[in-house]
Amino acid sequence: MKNALRKVLGKALLRSWELHTVLCELEARINDRPLTLLSEDPHDCAPLTPAHFLIGRELASLPIPAASASAPTNASSLRKRWRHQQLLMKHLWNRWLEEYLVTLTSRGKWTKI
Repeated sequence: MKNALRKVLGKALLRSWELHTVLCELEARINDRPLTLLSEDPHDCAPLTPAHFLIGRELASLPIPAASASAPTNASSLRKRWRHQQLLMKHLWNRWLEEYLVTLTSRGKWTKI
């Protein structure tokens, strides 16, 4: 990615805020690319992206305002939210293992050297 960025920018002189904007947009595009196969079925789950691992959702989707407006304050509510997040991360990890890792496996025929 660094080489591609260098080729695109060339010898352009960018102000620090301009470079920061370019890098943030680049980061968003990298973290929003699908890691798993895309399905044509609209009822299937959305494909996993790096953003799912970083922030727990797609970059394009916004958090539900009602859920983020009232944060839990007592210990019981916090434990319940933590367990819920752990369950979501476990589900996310299982999807990644089932959908993404299998695409990395080389299926070529082994030959003797």
